Amino acid sequence: MKSIEITARSVEEAIKQAAGELGVPGEEIDVEILEESSKGFLGFGGKMARIRASVKDDCANRAKGYLENVTAKMGIQASIAAEENSEYIKLRIEGDSMGVIIGRRGETLDALQYLTNLVANRRGQERRRIILDTEGYR
Repeated sequence: MKSIEITARSVEEAIKQAAGELGVPGEEIDVEILEESSKGFLGFGGKMARIRASVKDDCANRAKGYLENVTAKMGIQASIAAEENSEYIKLRIEGDSMGVIIGRRGETLDALQYLTNLVANRRGQERRRIILDTEGYR
């Protein structure tokens, strides 16, 4: 899991900066405050806030990361968007040459969905069903 340390004037600014660098919304990162900011005396001797931020390790992020890795290894430029609800997580794969992802009669897509379910649910208490879709195939 990727973790970064950020220094900024306030904790809120550091969280915004970390979210930008990690490329995820602020609510999808875990934040550990290493040092609070302080103003100092008469404007001198103030301290900057320092945090350690990492992307939350949940089922959807594991599934999305796995699919990004697999499509990159296949040489396919694809973007992956996740839709979550209480029953399942639906991942939409978009890009060129999606026929390769679907495969013959959807066999490749089925196999990829099975493997993604295994990877996403192998650790953690939450167990969520992962559904893959590309070009409206499902």
